[in-house]
Amino acid sequence: MKSAFGIIIGKIIGLMCFLIMLAILNIANAMVQNIILGLITGYLNSSLMIVVIFSILFLLAELFSIFSFPFNLIYPIFNALASVYVIMFLWGFVTLFAFQAEAINTVFERIATVSLFIVPIIVLVVGYVNIFLKRTEIEKPIEKEKKPGKGNIGEELEGLILDIIRKMRKGLKEEKPSAK
Repeated sequence: MKSAFGIIIGKIIGLMCFLIMLAILNIANAMVQNIILGLITGYLNSSLMIVVIFSILFLLAELFSIFSFPFNLIYPIFNALASVYVIMFLWGFVTLFAFQAEAINTVFERIATVSLFIVPIIVLVVGYVNIFLKRTEIEKPIEKEKKPGKGNIGEELEGLILDIIRKMRKGLKEEKPSAK
């Protein structure tokens, strides 16, 4: 089970890694003056707010996902909203390099438009199915423990082997080498 503190720290570390990478790209862009590197760095700089927004939305979704049933119903909504921002971010990145080919640009524009509607719906459905499947797993009755001798031969054999290994270790510890 994940803790809220662990989730927050993990997401902050991920965002910090992105910011460090962006700072390194900005420094490299200032030193090299490459057109492609400049395009990528400029896009990432201008899209920084989108990255922060979807990072926060994914953080909230993961935080709500660790709660029990009635309180975790909101996490698929945060995931769906975050997916919209991820699609916007990726769409901007694709159009950054497809500016010369108008046909490619229109195809990707149609794909992005359809994705903006379909992906959040899929994320919502999968999120709620996941919640309700976990809920039904919790509500299943716990199976009674099987008693030795009633078809549990594998577990008995494993216990026997572990007992033999323990006795061998104990025997080796008791034998002390004599000083000659």
